[in-house]
Amino acid sequence: MHLIGLAFQKQQLTYLPTSPLYGEIMVEDLPLSYHQLLTQQNGGYTSKSYYPTSAPTSDSLSAVYIPYLAGLLPQAVRKDYLIPSLAFQDQFKHRDSLPKSSLIIYEDGDRIVFLDYDPHDKRERDQRGLAKTPSVRYRDLETDQWMDLAPNFDYFIQHFESRGFALPAPPMRTYHRANAAFIAVQRPEQLARLFEEFQGQADKTWYFHWIRHFLQSQDSRLATVAKEALDFQTDYFRPFLSKGFDDLLKCD
Repeated sequence: MHLIGLAFQKQQLTYLPTSPLYGEIMVEDLPLSYHQLLTQQNGGYTSKSYYPTSAPTSDSLSAVYIPYLAGLLPQAVRKDYLIPSLAFQDQFKHRDSLPKSSLIIYEDGDRIVFLDYDPHDKRERDQRGLAKTPSVRYRDLETDQWMDLAPNFDYFIQHFESRGFALPAPPMRTYHRANAAFIAVQRPEQLARLFEEFQGQADKTWYFHWIRHFLQSQDSRLATVAKEALDFQTDYFRPFLSKGFDDLLKCD
C-alpha cells in the first residue's frame, strides 16, 4: 500500500523530531514506517483501502474502509475535503472521544483509526510511560465499536487489501470517500457518474477543484466529461456560484 496525493492540496514536509503532536506524543514517536510513508507522500489516499477484520463493521462483514492517512502538514487544515494534519489533533471532530495517549491518523464521519501509545499490556514503554511501539486501533462512535487492528504500524500498512465494492465506498457519502472515488477513475463513464452524483453539492469549491483537475487530463475522454460537467454547472447553477468560481478553473 502507498499513498496518493490530492491534486489540489499543497503538501510540504517540514518538521522537527521534537515537535509536539498531541500531549506528550512527539513527531519522533511516530513509527519509522509512518515516517517513510510520509517521505514518499505527505498524507494521502490509500492505494488499497480495505483492512481485514475478524468481525463485521459498518463498512463490510470482514473489513474496515480506510481511504486516507493523515500527513505532517505545517499548517492547520480547515477544509473538510482536504487531508488533515497529524500535528493539529484538535482539528479532528472526535479528538475528545479518545484517550490522551492516542494519535488519530484517520477520521471520517464517526469512524476513527488511531495509534495507541497506552502501555496497557506488556509492551515496552519509555520514561514517559508511553508504549515505544504503538498499536493500531479502530473506533466507530455510531455503533460504539472498538477494535484492535494491528500490533504495530508496519503490520498495519502491509495488510491493506483491494475489494470489489463500488466507489464511493458504501454506506457513507463523505468528501474523503468521494475523493478516493475520483482518484480511482479510469473510464469516462465512471467520471460522468461521479460528476452527476455530486452535481448538486453545496460546496462548489470542492466540485470545481475536480472539474479543473480533469479538464487538464491527458485523457481527452475524461477532459470531455469534465467540460460537460462544467457546462451543466454554469447553465443550471450559475445563480448559486460565487463570483470568483471561474478562478478555480485557471491552470497554474
